[in-house]
Formats: sequence, structure tokens, C-alpha cells
Amino acid sequence: MTGAKKVGILAIGAGAIAGVVVLILCLPSHRGEEPGGSPASLSVDADEWDFGVVPPEHGVISHTFTLTNAGPSPVSISQTRLGCNCLAAKFPDVVAPHSTAPLKIDLELRNREGPFSTSAVFASSDPLIPTIDIRLKFYVQPRISLDPSTLQFFDVMRGDLLEKDVKVVTRLKPGQEAPVLPQIEPTLTGIAHEYLSTEVAKELSLGGLRLAVHRFRFSFNTALLPGEEGVRLQEAIRVKVPDSPDAGEAFSLEIHYATHPWLQGPSSIALRRDKSGQKVRLWSRDKRKFVITKIVSSFHEVESESPKDQTAREVQTITLLPGTSHAQSEGTTSTGTIEIWTSSSGKDEIPYRLRVLLLPEPQQ
Repeated sequence: MTGAKKVGILAIGAGAIAGVVVLILCLPSHRGEEPGGSPASLSVDADEWDFGVVPPEHGVISHTFTLTNAGPSPVSISQTRLGCNCLAAKFPDVVAPHSTAPLKIDLELRNREGPFSTSAVFASSDPLIPTIDIRLKFYVQPRISLDPSTLQFFDVMRGDLLEKDVKVVTRLKPGQEAPVLPQIEPTLTGIAHEYLSTEVAKELSLGGLRLAVHRFRFSFNTALLPGEEGVRLQEAIRVKVPDSPDAGEAFSLEIHYATHPWLQGPSSIALRRDKSGQKVRLWSRDKRKFVITKIVSSFHEVESESPKDQTAREVQTITLLPGTSHAQSEGTTSTGTIEIWTSSSGKDEIPYRLRVLLLPEPQQ
């Protein structure tokens, strides 16, 4: 073969290769399309949602995602897997062409505390996006535990100084080394608290968080607190962790003021109009002996019987009876006060006050 023929063959070969390259470059691209040529049509506005720090009193948290069908054909949606049985999803079966639809996910906290993450997977009829995987995460602010949760004081005299220690248990966040001291919100004048100590417990909470036990001493000066003899004072004292979205926890304070300086007994009693009566027993705290000198009623619908024996004793009993002059008020409830006067030193002293509730006869 001559040199001229070789050049001609090479030229033809180079031209053929160039033509193939041009042909390939000119072919239409199928990226983002299914084999049939239809582009992907379904999308979701977010595949992950962080609820952030959630207060524990929120029983259910929710978020609504937006599904968009940009294609000319409807896309069907179905649920395939939920990461836990605490999830519930609400969505349409079909997303219409060129439209949007909500996908709402509810998540029950179920007494969780600390970090938590889960996911939900949905199937679609879009061949290019056959599944939608949505991830969810949040952090539940751990609750504060109080021990005891109720402070109760009985037979308190005005001016008494009361004290009680309270343990406040908090949870440490993951990676947190030192516990944060809880805050005691101010309340009534006469209530004070003193911080005693903090100890990180060895045991973990149900959520796997470390526990910190803070001890406080509360004092209650009844000379400065509201209330009077025979009255119960109730007050809520709230404790919370600083910089927390949680409203905190509150323990209840109950102070039951004594109805008499040295006598003890019930502060109230209920009578039925159709009953024969009820006995009321009084006794002295300091073992002194006394007699009942007279009984004064604030209303005439209750009668009383004093002990016939006027011997001084540490315990005395009277009987309260529904009166006979209440025909016009048989169907109503009446309230009043009975004053029981006593003597332990030959003269009348401070009366013992008893609240009486007179109930109507039951209807037949």
C-alpha cells in the first residue's frame, strides 16, 4: 500500500470517530427521568425535623410536612414503617397533579426525658422517588421530682415556727458535668428557704440520665402567714431549673391551724336532717381536766346535748342533733357555727368553734 492510500484511510477513520462523538453529545439526557421518559414529580419540603427542647407537660408534639406533586399524573402515598408506636401519621392517599398536600406526624412523649430520635417511611407511586424517609428528633426537658410533694402541719398555733427539709431531684443533660441549682420562686411573706447541699446520685433515671439531689430547708413563720384558728392554709411553692422551658414543679404547703389553744377535736361536722344526731369528742392536748359550761349555736336548726355529769375530765363528749323547727328548709343545706365553752380553772375560757353542715333529707 502506498503512502497516499494510508493517509486517506486514516482521514476516513478520524472522520468517523468524530461523527460518533458528535452523535453521542447530541443525544438527549435521561438524568432525573424514568426509562419511559417521565421526570420525577414528587417532593417533600423537608426530610428531617428537630423539635428542639420540649417541655415534659406536652403530651403530644406535631409537625406538618408539605408534599408537592409537580407532575401531570396523580401520585399515591402509603405508609410503610413508623420508627415507634408513639408515632401517628395523617396524609392523603393521593396527591393530585400540580398540587400540594399535608403530611402530619404526631409524636407522643410518653414520659420520655432527654434526647430521642426516630423516623417514618412512606411509599409513593413515583418510580424515581419510591420512598420518603423522614427523620424526627427532640429533647424532652426532664421533670423535677420533689420529696415530699406535700408539706402538712396539723394543730398549729399562730406564731409557731415550722421547719421541713425538701429534696429536689433534677436530671443532668447528656455531657453535663455539674448540676444546675434549682430556683425557688418567691411566695408568701413568712416562707423562707435555705440551700443545704447537692449530690449526684449513682443511679440513673428511667431515661438514662444522671440524677442530682438538691436539699433545701424550708421554714414557715405562722406569725407572718395568713390564717386564723380553725382554718387551713394552702399554698403552692414552685421549683424550676433556670433557662428551662419547663414550668417546673410545685409542692403543696398545708397548715392546719388549731381551733383552740389546748383543746383538740374535729373542726367541722356534717349532720343529716333525717338522722338522730352525732357525737362530738373533745380532749385536751396537755392532759388538763375541764368541763363544758355552755354551747352556743349560730343557727336554730341544730340542737345540742351537754354531758349531764359535770365532772372535770381530760375528754368530754357532746351530742349535736337536727332541730325540730326547720320544716320550711328541709330540702336545703344549711351551715353554721357551734361554740363550745369550757372551763378548767373555774371560769369560762376561749370557746372551741365547730363548723356544722346540715344536709337535707335524701329524696325518695
